[in-house]
Parts: sequence; C-alpha cells; structure tokens
Amino acid sequence: MNNEKVVKIDGVEIDSTFLMKKALTLTAVATQTSLLIRLLEGLEFDCKHGGGLNLEHFIETNGLSELTEGLTHIKEQVQEISDAICPDPD
Repeated sequence: MNNEKVVKIDGVEIDSTFLMKKALTLTAVATQTSLLIRLLEGLEFDCKHGGGLNLEHFIETNGLSELTEGLTHIKEQVQEISDAICPDPD
C-alpha cells in the first residue's frame, strides 16, 4: 500500500519529472541572469575607467534592447514557473 500523497495543480500531477523540468528552467534562468550581470559589470568597469567608446558602441549596436529583451525573457520564465506551481485562484 502506497501512503504517498499525490499533489495536483490544475489537474497536473506534481511529481519528480514536473519538479525536474522546473528546476532545469530555473537553472537556465540563473545562467541567463549571470550572463546579463557580467555584461553590466563589464559596462560599469568600462565607464569607471574612461572607456566611453565601448558604451557608445554597445548602445549603437542595440545592446540595450538586447539587454532589455533578456531581462524580459527571464521575467516571463520566472512568472511561468510561479504560475505552474501556484496558479491564481479563479
């Protein structure tokens, strides 16, 4: 006899496979976040040490747009995980 409780969220069984998928997504989000942080640290270092040309190049080549897209993607992924593990009550 199995005494293990089964948890379902919106009809989806929360098992080790479900949790592993969410953990992998969170790991990918953490990696993306780290890369964006490194990019910002590089720009900060460049600005502090008088390297304005690199910042201008970054802006001129749509770096800020790509940075915004990356942050927006991270936000969406985190919200998706949040919704999956704790959906809004109807």
